[in-house]
Amino acid sequence: CQVFAFLYWFLVVTIFLNLLFAIIIDTFFELRSDNKNRLSDAENVCFICGIERSTFDRNGVNWREHKLHEHDRWAYVYLLVHLRKKPKTEYNGWESYIASKLPENRSDGNRSDFTFFPMHRALSLRHLQERQEAEKAREQDALSGIATRQQRLVELNDASMKAIRNGDDQLAKTNASLSDMQRVATETARSTRQLVNTQLKFATRLNDLDKKVTRLVDAQGALGNTTPAMESVPS
Repeated sequence: CQVFAFLYWFLVVTIFLNLLFAIIIDTFFELRSDNKNRLSDAENVCFICGIERSTFDRNGVNWREHKLHEHDRWAYVYLLVHLRKKPKTEYNGWESYIASKLPENRSDGNRSDFTFFPMHRALSLRHLQERQEAEKAREQDALSGIATRQQRLVELNDASMKAIRNGDDQLAKTNASLSDMQRVATETARSTRQLVNTQLKFATRLNDLDKKVTRLVDAQGALGNTTPAMESVPS
């Protein structure tokens, strides 16, 4: 019994220890991954504008120069400290504008408004932004042209369908006319056959009549020849 109890507790403790170790290892792995992602983001993404390092590299802009001078994070920290230390009555125009975006100066109680940060903008990438805006304008023009062509195609399709329907109507009328002509031709052919048969019968009758007339003439001729001969016989 002691052996079974020992084995039971040994298995239970082993399983729970493995589960505990797995949870600890997985937690440390997630923490290390998160830390690695944060370090990668801090090294390769500008904290101020949020533009990736690869964008600057592709456009020939020095990443270190941009990060340390153009968008120095500490300069923005000093600006916020400066605004909090400086009396509000001494603010100039742009200082008043930025101070109005901070939470302690907002009357509506909303969170800070960081629209004054150059999000996705950088002076060193102005030509890239201008090119992107030009490409966007060209895309809009292309889309407008496509929409116009599509509308034109729809109109042409409607006109074609209307012409096809009209053609179908004309074809139906033509078929009806052809049917009438065929019926008339059939009746004409039947009448012609009847007329030909009638003419054949009439010709046959004329032929018979001609034969009868010929026989009658022959009979009259024979009768005329017989009469003089009878007159020449002595009485």
